[in-house]
Amino acid sequence: MQSASFLLVLYLISIFGYSLSRGFYSYHSFLVLAFTYMLFGFSFFLKKRTFIDNIGFELIAPFVFIINSLLFVLLFGGIYQEPGPAFNLIKLAIPLVLIFSLFLVLSSGKKNNIQKLSFLAMIILAIVLRVMVLISSPSPRIDVFDMLKEGPRYLFSGENPYSQLYPQRYVGVIPDYFTYFPLTLLVFAPIDYLFSDPRVAFIISDLVTAFIIYKIIESLKSKAKSLKFILPLVFLYHPSGSFILEQSWIDGLIFAFLAGLIFLQIRVRAKDLYSYIILAFFLSLKQSLLILIPFFLIFTKLKKTVILRALLLIGVSILPFALWSFSDFYHDTIKFFLNYPARYDSITVNTFFYFLWGRDIPKIFLYFVWTVVGIFSLIWAASRIWSRFVLAVAFFLFTFFFFNKLAFIHYYFLISLLILLAAILRFGEESKRH
Repeated sequence: MQSASFLLVLYLISIFGYSLSRGFYSYHSFLVLAFTYMLFGFSFFLKKRTFIDNIGFELIAPFVFIINSLLFVLLFGGIYQEPGPAFNLIKLAIPLVLIFSLFLVLSSGKKNNIQKLSFLAMIILAIVLRVMVLISSPSPRIDVFDMLKEGPRYLFSGENPYSQLYPQRYVGVIPDYFTYFPLTLLVFAPIDYLFSDPRVAFIISDLVTAFIIYKIIESLKSKAKSLKFILPLVFLYHPSGSFILEQSWIDGLIFAFLAGLIFLQIRVRAKDLYSYIILAFFLSLKQSLLILIPFFLIFTKLKKTVILRALLLIGVSILPFALWSFSDFYHDTIKFFLNYPARYDSITVNTFFYFLWGRDIPKIFLYFVWTVVGIFSLIWAASRIWSRFVLAVAFFLFTFFFFNKLAFIHYYFLISLLILLAAILRFGEESKRH
């Protein structure tokens, strides 16, 4: 079984596979992701301790944090930022990330307030930098931003978001689609109403996720008290975070819902009262995540009533829009993805195969890989241990995306975060044994 130390190193390695190229295909990025995938797969069969385990989680975490922060500084920013005060403030503030990171690590274990103050400063800095990204890139030229911003507005005006035309962004593409399920509208409607920028939701969800990680680590009996400061910041300062934020991809929000579900299940007594709502949002924000339903059904720690209520909530949210215009709803949320062509600028095995032999991988091979890995992952998930469940989900999604016709930076961003969450949960489980 993978140790917390191993998983934290795996998280770091995975970042190098997509962050440096911003998720676009290169031979280097493919090799790193392929190595990460194979290492991940082999790790399920580990029976002996590795040299990484001997170093210890408490020593590896600060190292990962510093590398993480360095990459964050080097890769910070989007591609649609405009010159101005916000952009200038970013250039002034970004070096502070490394300064406070070093203060936090070097003050570990010392009886003073430097570590707490550094942690607080980095939380504030994370908020400021995110807000400056929004201000310096107020209208990124990407369809996701338009859908999340305009979709709720159409609904407010009594129009069907699935029947509307959105701003034209790409040559030859008619933007007559809202590709998310209806619960997405419920998330972004109040944000759009209050702030006029859907990406504020991601800033809020990031802070909530950091708080959840903090509370999970704080509840452990580990002697390494600094971990409750370091690990939330590893999440907040993910090297691709600023780019993901600018582009409006929702994978960080999806991760927040899963982290929230797990936190409720392990820390809150009245957990089932709210868990089904959070699970419904997690499964329905991105349609591809519906393939994870069998994982939740086979995981014995989660009550089946929670899953059934979540599915009922998803169904109830879909029904009005399906009745409103079934053809538009089907076109936007299902047919759109089925007809989407292969992208040879994305980091996938299919892209590698295409550049070598000039054609796509036969679909029968992809179905075979998904089926075999899916069965293996389901067997692994059939337990009462949350870290096993998260790892099974992460490995299956990694397989599903890596062996698909497209997979961009936000796909692998989610997988890395799942590995990080599994490392944190595994550390908690290891702490209870000692």
